[in-house]
Amino acid sequence: MALRLQVLQGYRSLFRARKIPFASDPRALLESAKELRVQFRANMHITDEVQIVELMQGVRDVEDMLRNGLVQVRRASRADIRSNGER
Repeated sequence: MALRLQVLQGYRSLFRARKIPFASDPRALLESAKELRVQFRANMHITDEVQIVELMQGVRDVEDMLRNGLVQVRRASRADIRSNGER
């Protein structure tokens, strides 16, 4: 039961972590949520504890990358660079 709880906590933490780099991009939020579901469902059948522990290490690595190592850059025109109110 403890592993199941860890997996669920990992799933929830990834869902929260994806909101950090993609907060201003609704499409990226939607697509990242879809991909998380696909990946977790694809591994739902795994029962070997060693494999689950390895997968959970991957979850922690991805969470760390989302929280600390991913920057989303958006291309801007010169008009976007101007401060508010300027034309």
